[in-house]
Amino acid sequence: MKVSLISFTLITALAMSGCTKLGPEYEKPEVAIPLSWPTLQGMDGQTQNQTVSRWLNDDKTLMTLHSMLEKHNQSLQVAALNFASSRVYRQVAGSGGEPEAGFSGSVKRQRLSEDGSMTRFIKLSSSGEQQDALIDALASPFSVYSTGFDASWEPDLWGKVANQIDAADAQQTIAESELADLRLSLTTELMRRYVQYRAQQAVLALQQQKLANLHTQLSIQEAWIAAGLGDESERLALEAQIHQLNGTLDGQRSEVHVLANQLSLLVGAQPGSLAPLLEAPHDAFHEYVLSTLNVPSSVLSQRPDIRAAEAKVRAATAEIGIAEAALYPQFQLTGNVGIEALSSSAVSDWSSRTWQIGPGFYLPLFNRNQLHRQVEITSITQQQTIVQYQKQILSAWTEVDSAIAQANSAGRQLEQSQQALSRITQRLSLTKTDAEAGLTSELPVLMAQRQWLDAKVGHIQSQLNVTLSQLSVYKATGGPDMH
Repeated sequence: MKVSLISFTLITALAMSGCTKLGPEYEKPEVAIPLSWPTLQGMDGQTQNQTVSRWLNDDKTLMTLHSMLEKHNQSLQVAALNFASSRVYRQVAGSGGEPEAGFSGSVKRQRLSEDGSMTRFIKLSSSGEQQDALIDALASPFSVYSTGFDASWEPDLWGKVANQIDAADAQQTIAESELADLRLSLTTELMRRYVQYRAQQAVLALQQQKLANLHTQLSIQEAWIAAGLGDESERLALEAQIHQLNGTLDGQRSEVHVLANQLSLLVGAQPGSLAPLLEAPHDAFHEYVLSTLNVPSSVLSQRPDIRAAEAKVRAATAEIGIAEAALYPQFQLTGNVGIEALSSSAVSDWSSRTWQIGPGFYLPLFNRNQLHRQVEITSITQQQTIVQYQKQILSAWTEVDSAIAQANSAGRQLEQSQQALSRITQRLSLTKTDAEAGLTSELPVLMAQRQWLDAKVGHIQSQLNVTLSQLSVYKATGGPDMH
């Protein structure tokens, strides 16, 4: 009988070791991705052609800000912790099919009830003094010493653990992709705010030169009026322009302050704390053209949000298998080896040993309808993730195409701005030459300088638009040189 039980247990264990994985096999959703899209145009003659990584390394201030962002941005820290948590969860899921084992031990002092179930047989089988003596003996306090080694194993008969591992792998990919997506978004936003700050600084310096130019013109006009040669209406017009420009300068200084605070928030610093860093000497503002942007359409699948959307489909597919496994019997092998004694001196006696071993199972009956509905829910959820994945691909495709169109337009506008600035620069040079030759007064030179300053401000805005549009394409393509 003993041999038969042990043999049955071993045979059961071997039979259950060959499991079947329920649920559908994961297949990557079919989505049409363009073979190519328009490339960036009109950028070949620009001053910069580099990767974002090279840009960060070349600009020491920007590199310092990026390092601060990586270390101190709270949103990035939360995403990194989520990723770390997903890795631990994956390890937990991977250990789901392993046997469980442990030691236990206890010493208990206890007393049985004189009117409980244990005394029922005594009352039925005896009477009088004998019954009272037996009940008193049974109800006397006593100690129980016990220790044991317990083990159990639930084989992954229907692939539940395997599907849980697949789901955990997918969740880890989701967390990793969301971290990468956030890092890309924050890095791009940092660079956008930084170039806006530098452009606004450059514009502010030009506007201050323009203000000095207007004051010089006003002084000349007032001198002419004092000599009876000037025009009062021209003086009033110059004063009005000075007041308007002072108001513009005040707004621009405020915008510079706001941009500095936005940079502080991105890098996890207090407002105003970046002033020494941002006010340090730096190169003149110029546009940045990113050489990595003429990339094949295949990079679309490398976007972090696309990878996360695909991983959600994988996780939802695995959840179907987990739900289906709940419909089938759950088998378990359990065993225990231990000691139980009524005195401490008997703990080491061989006769105090206990053991048990055998299989068990559980089959759900009355809640099967609920379990079937759960399978339907997981199947619908999987279909939702597939549709969301397809939507994400289409959205990304649209974002890239629109960003490239805007970048090409910004490039063409910059070319026109350069041509205009070149002509105005030539005119200013000719006016200065005429003034030096005594062919004209200082006033035409000042007016030509003011026109050049206005053109230079417009050119900086065009340079800024090119850089911002380049960053939009860079982000839309998933940051090719950040993979």
